[in-house]
Amino acid sequence: MDYEFEIRSDSTIYFTTARNYAEAIHFFKMSCGDLPIDEVTCVGNESVLDTVYSHYNKNKQLEEERSYYFDYMKP
Repeated sequence: MDYEFEIRSDSTIYFTTARNYAEAIHFFKMSCGDLPIDEVTCVGNESVLDTVYSHYNKNKQLEEERSYYFDYMKP
C-alpha cells in the first residue's frame, strides 16, 4: 500500500507517494539532491493533491449553486 509523505528541508516542502519512509527519502534525494532533511511526515494513504482538488471542486460547485439563487457580480 502506498502512502503520501511530506518531507521538509529548510524552506523546501516535498510531497511524494511511497511504500515507506526509506523509499520517500530516496525519492526526495533523487529529486532535490543531497539537502539535509528536517522532518518526514506520513500524511496518510490519501493523496494530498487529491484532497486539495476535491476541496476546490466543492467550492466551485457551491459558487455555481449560489449563482442560481442570488444575483451578484464577481470581483
